[in-house]
Amino acid sequence: MLSPKSAKKKRVKLIAKISFVIFIVIIIIGSFSYSLRSPILRIQNIEVVGNNGVVSKDIINFVKDQIIGNYFFLFPKDNSLLYPNAFLKNSILSSFIKLDNVDIHLKNLNTLEISVSERKPYVLWCAGELLSTEECYFMDKKGLIFSKAPAFSGNVFVQYYGKKYYQDDQFEQLDSFIKSIQKLDIQATAVFAKEDGDFEVTSTTGKIIFNNKKSYDDILENLMIIMKEKKNINYVDLRYGNKVYFKTQ
Repeated sequence: MLSPKSAKKKRVKLIAKISFVIFIVIIIIGSFSYSLRSPILRIQNIEVVGNNGVVSKDIINFVKDQIIGNYFFLFPKDNSLLYPNAFLKNSILSSFIKLDNVDIHLKNLNTLEISVSERKPYVLWCAGELLSTEECYFMDKKGLIFSKAPAFSGNVFVQYYGKKYYQDDQFEQLDSFIKSIQKLDIQATAVFAKEDGDFEVTSTTGKIIFNNKKSYDDILENLMIIMKEKKNINYVDLRYGNKVYFKTQ
């Protein structure tokens, strides 16, 4: 058994060793932090390429705000080796709805290049009742509404009314169906989403009503059959399976 004097000396040595290790760790972290603060490794310039409708300055200022400060009060966020690439990409996409894709990479140790692509107008989503409003917005192929649209004359874009679609496969399935009926020489001009899955398609030749709880393939097949059998149809209701209600001109 150690004497009290020997035990005290051992504790002093242990404390000294621990203190020395802590001191070394602090020196290493401090030196690493100091080296990372060198201007050689700091992002000083931000460039944006590929944008058209979104102002470069807005993106640049947004990114600058995101890389201000330090990690754990020690390591600068604007260091070219530590900048939060994935976080910046997701933040830019969520903050600038007009952007469809963002790629971020270092052009050199002091320059960050942000390459973007913007959403392209595909159809219109309009507020209010069917064909009764001029308040319309651009919607992309994924069904995401991203900017207010100017007034158009003629049928430049198909107009969608009712529910908002956002980014899911529901709009893509509906859009595929609309494309299919257009191949039957039915020029759709507006699509109105009603309650309980009912949809009303307005075309240059009349109206088509269906319910998306039914298979789009079955709906299309019934439409093709009735179009082969009847001519000059200006109203067709496809909500009831093989029972198709229609009206000719």
